[in-house]
Amino acid sequence: MNTGIAAANGTVLACTDDDVKVSRNWLEHACGPLLDPQTWQPRGFDSVEAPIGISIDPRDEEHSLTLALRRLTRDAGLRAQLGDAGAARWAQRAKMSILWARCGCRSSPAWFGARSRGWTRSAIAM
Repeated sequence: MNTGIAAANGTVLACTDDDVKVSRNWLEHACGPLLDPQTWQPRGFDSVEAPIGISIDPRDEEHSLTLALRRLTRDAGLRAQLGDAGAARWAQRAKMSILWARCGCRSSPAWFGARSRGWTRSAIAM
């Protein structure tokens, strides 16, 4: 895996176990649209959705993180925009039935739909 990581040149690096089977566009559903802290333009997937976060380049993480933190510290509007977009995405997509289907699974596991003590209604909404 280290050889693969070293050779990667994409925007997003994602790893799964070798026995995991995923749908063609699973990563688009797992990651939200992000902003590049160098240009403050959307980075990664072509998306019409509002960005929900800021990407950090693992090859230049200290610089990327510094840029992101400086901007977020000064820009209340950007903080609000990212927070609102993230909350809207969560409200729309964070339902177990949707998440399970988007992972490319044909059937749900035995625990699917079970309610543990203390879970909120929204945590198990279908």
